[in-house]
Amino acid sequence: MFFQFLDHRTQVTSTNDVMQQALLDGCAHGCAVYADEQTAGRGRHGRSWHSPPGTNLYLSVALRGQQWRPVMSLLPLAAGVAAVEAIERECGVQVGIKWPNDLLVDGRKLGGILCEAVSDRSGIIGVVVGIGVNVNLTAESLPEELRDTACSLLTLTGASQDVPRLAASFRRLMLDHADQLLSAQAGALVEQLREHDCTVGRVVEHGEYGRGTALRIADDGALVVAFDGPGEIAVRSGEVRFLPA
Repeated sequence: MFFQFLDHRTQVTSTNDVMQQALLDGCAHGCAVYADEQTAGRGRHGRSWHSPPGTNLYLSVALRGQQWRPVMSLLPLAAGVAAVEAIERECGVQVGIKWPNDLLVDGRKLGGILCEAVSDRSGIIGVVVGIGVNVNLTAESLPEELRDTACSLLTLTGASQDVPRLAASFRRLMLDHADQLLSAQAGALVEQLREHDCTVGRVVEHGEYGRGTALRIADDGALVVAFDGPGEIAVRSGEVRFLPA
């Protein structure tokens, strides 16, 4: 059971795992955990997440209640906006959001977001919002296959960053933006997303629809893409891969 709203752990399998169990055990809305190391960190679709000890931000926030079901598709976007705002405030780095859940700087991946619903026998009891950000990771410590496609706040700024402070900032902003969704302010959130978007205008590939050009972010947060075959579609699930123009 959680007794603090922002809990710290030295090592976990993944912070999402910890918070999923915490929701099942009855933790309060807004409880969060961040860890020095994940032994089984993961991204979307079960991908592994490079999680070396003592260098990065691995954080998950619990959103309790069934009221999140109608806005599930918008929660990763809210998390993305919260993340870029926290990073800019605490570290002075401007970050772009690759729809729907990646954080990029100059085309290199800085972090990612994973939202997972949590259910018991009564149905959905909440959502866990997880974020991983490369913070104090040196270029040399990145796996060789990631050195051309990933970055960290350390490599971008040349200075070490305060992980606990960044964790607290993201948690606070995430809860604020989640509240926006429940108070019929999704439009304002989408406008913020558009300000940080780095997907519109890019040639992309979607697993179901194929290749196309990202045109705009719709008012409901969907990515509108002009696909080569099926034409213009508002994509609300899955993800897109950037292709050369």
